[in-house]
Formats: sequence, structure tokens, C-alpha cells
Amino acid sequence: MKRSQSIQTRRHAAVLTAVSLAAALTFLSCGRKGPLRLEPRPEPTAISSLEVRQLGPAVELSWTFPAVLGDGTTTFETDQVRWVRCYHSNRVLKGGQFQRRAEALRKISLDELEREGFIYRLRFPLSSAELAGKRHFFSLMYSYQRYKSPLSPVQEFVTGLPASSVPGLAISQEEKALRLEWKRPTENLAGKPLAGVSGYILYRRIIPEGESDSKPLFQPITSEPILQERYEDTDTSREGRYEYRVSALLTPGIESAPSDTVSITMKDTYPPDPPTGVVVFRARDHLLINWRAVEDRDLSHYRIYRRVDDEEEFTLLADRVTTPHYEDRSVALTHMYTYQVTAVDARGNESLPSQAVDEAF
Repeated sequence: MKRSQSIQTRRHAAVLTAVSLAAALTFLSCGRKGPLRLEPRPEPTAISSLEVRQLGPAVELSWTFPAVLGDGTTTFETDQVRWVRCYHSNRVLKGGQFQRRAEALRKISLDELEREGFIYRLRFPLSSAELAGKRHFFSLMYSYQRYKSPLSPVQEFVTGLPASSVPGLAISQEEKALRLEWKRPTENLAGKPLAGVSGYILYRRIIPEGESDSKPLFQPITSEPILQERYEDTDTSREGRYEYRVSALLTPGIESAPSDTVSITMKDTYPPDPPTGVVVFRARDHLLINWRAVEDRDLSHYRIYRRVDDEEEFTLLADRVTTPHYEDRSVALTHMYTYQVTAVDARGNESLPSQAVDEAF
């Protein structure tokens, strides 16, 4: 008898559960046409682009977020990232031990991170005892909406005692070129003699005129390390304040802390060099003017000036010429033509004229 009552009780509970579930689904689908469709859960995937480098006594992590979610089609929306957390260990932790036993740093919002385009950077200092030849292991996790991503693949990095900051960075200007010089550091961070460095990374940022509140990130000015204690920057066509700092490389991935920053304000009032090697060739129905291309980073175009016979002044024959040659087809027989060529940069600064060259037609 008791067993029969127990079975009836379980059946009654199952019916109530089914009724409750049906009522809940009816409520959720209220106002919708067709069958109920559950929204797919956004499955964030692990960060796969984590890179590590050392800047002075600090370690910098940089990465990009995945382009799509776990379904392979849904676009990843960065504004849905709630926080990022770094895991750090000084020893090898295999399998699932890393997340359980590594040090978990505090959760950091995207607003606290340094950003360059799609690249995010996180920097944190290490103690002097954690530097010289020490192994470090790093991994990242992030929260997308309400869901946590898996840990990124663990990255190993061996820190070192980098050089002290580069001393004596100075800047000077000669027309459009900016010359930078500095001194070789002689000590490491521990104050001990430094045998040498493998090169230098020179960083630059340009703050446009009238935008003093704009603070773009410093960018390396060359793709490879600079091997000498000097550099000439000729890419100065943009007007504004040019700021520089330099760091010394101990080995790839281990840089000193940046030097003091130097700056200078550039106004492009300097014209290109005048064209050289101007020659004129006579053809059947035109005169061909050739010259050597002007080497100027912000060269825009050339202008051709012409004087006919005994005219006193040159007049503009052609503007916006972008190649180092020009065909003059407005010539007539029995006349003497004299030509000069100038170079014009992107700011409209015009060079002195080339040497005059003439040819009869």
C-alpha cells in the first residue's frame, strides 16, 4: 500500500513539473510567432596571440582578441569584454594545475589597458629577485558578457637584468632632418658593469599642431634595432611636436626602461633640393626633358618652366608632373627653347630652379 502511494506521489510531482515547465515556456514565448527559439550561448575562445617582452624591471604582455566566437561565425564584440585576468607562475604547472595554482592577478577592465589599434597591452613590475635569469609563465583569461574564456596557451619567458636607462638623448635639426644622439649605458639595473648591448629601439610619436591633448602611443621608428648611438630621422613631413625616447636591447625581448623624452616642434618650411642632371632631347615632333629624381620623403611633384627665344622671363609650362621626364609637344620649328625644373613637396614648398638647359627645334 505504501509503495503504491509512493509511486502515485512521484507521478503527481512529475506531472506538476511538466505543467510548470510548459507554463514557463508558454510565458517566454508569449507574443512570439512560431516555436520557441533559445538564443545561442556566446562561447568565448582562448586568446591565441599572447606575446611577452621585458621593459626594464617590468614585463609587458600584448595580445589581440579572437575575431569570432566559438561558433566560428559570430563576430567578437570588444565592448562585451568585462575584464581580463593574468595568471603568473615561476614554475612549470602542467595540465589544469596552472589555473588552480598560478598566481591570479586582479581583474582589469579594458579602460585600464594600453591599446594600439586591435592590440592590447598589460604591464606589471617584477622585483629585482625575479629578474636575473628567472623563468616566468603567463596565461590570460577574459570574461565575455557573463561567460569566461578558457586560459590562453601558457607562454614561458626568461627575464634578465637589463641595461640601465639610456643616458644623454639629444636632438638637433638641420632643415627637414632631425638628428638624434645618445650615449651607451655602462651599467645594468643592479649597478654592475655592462659588457655591451645588442642594439637600440628608438621610439617616436607625433602630436599634431593644435592637438596638445592628443597622446598617441610611442612607436618604434625602425623595424630592426639600431646598432649605433645615433639616428637621422628624415620622415618629418607632418607638422607638430615630435617626441622621442630610446631603449637599449640586452637580448631580443629584453629592453631597458625608456630614456628621458626629448621633443622638437616641426614646421615644414624647407623646400626640396632642386632637380639636377636636366637634359633635353630632340624628337621628330617634340622635345623630351629628363632629370634625376629628387630624393625627398614628402616630394609631391615637379614644375616645368620654359623660355622661348629671347624672352626675358620663364613661364610655367607644366605643373603636377610626377615623373622625372616631360614631353613638350607645343614646340614649333626654328625656335630655341630653354627649360628649368623645380621640385615641390607636400606642403607646397618649391625648390630653387634647376640649371637652365636649351635646345633648338
